[in-house]
Formats: sequence, C-alpha cells, structure tokens
Amino acid sequence: MAEGESLPPSTPPQAAWLRIAAEEAQRSGLRLAGVLGGSKQRPYVYARWRAWQRLQDEFPRASLAGMGRTTGFDHSSVRWGLMRVSGGDPALAAPRIRQIAQFLPRPLQRPIPIRPTL
Repeated sequence: MAEGESLPPSTPPQAAWLRIAAEEAQRSGLRLAGVLGGSKQRPYVYARWRAWQRLQDEFPRASLAGMGRTTGFDHSSVRWGLMRVSGGDPALAAPRIRQIAQFLPRPLQRPIPIRPTL
C-alpha cells in the first residue's frame, strides 16, 4: 500500500493490533514476540486469541481476512481462534463468526472447552 493511502474499513490498523497484543502479553505475563509470532505454546495461543477478540470488538467492521492481514495470520486461523475463545459456540462468537457458523456441519458447533494452564 502506498504511503498516504488509507486502509479499507475491513482492515484494522497495525498500531491497534500491536497495542492490544502488548496489553494481552503483559496481562498474561508473556513475551510480546510470542504473542505476535507463531508460537504454538498454549499460553501464547490463548493470549493471541484474546487479542484477536479484542481487535474485533474494537473494529466490528473488520473482516477475518483484514484481521489476518493486520496480524500476519491467515483468516482461517483468526476464525478458529475467535470461535475457540468464545467457548467454541458460534452463537456466542462475534457477529462475523455467527454468519460463518450457519454453514458449518452440526458436530463442529458443540462447545470446545479451553483449559487454562497453571
């Protein structure tokens, strides 16, 4: 994107993502690099999912693809994280996830428990 061009409304700003990710990392006592990067350790994954949820709460018009562009993850990872952080029940997830959930087979719509690590 050229300098001076604005982001489409479906793409949240990078600064907001970095701020939210830093807050979640600090809240969880984790390194920011692990939350921003592709760490697959549970504490980092859960913090990243919570950050995605906060990002979507702050930018409700953001698309999954736009959130993926901003955060450096693909849209399906964002979708999965948002669904998991909502308890796995698409009815509890953000509005964009509820739209997608209507096309999922029924067995995938049962709650998936998230066990916090100690």
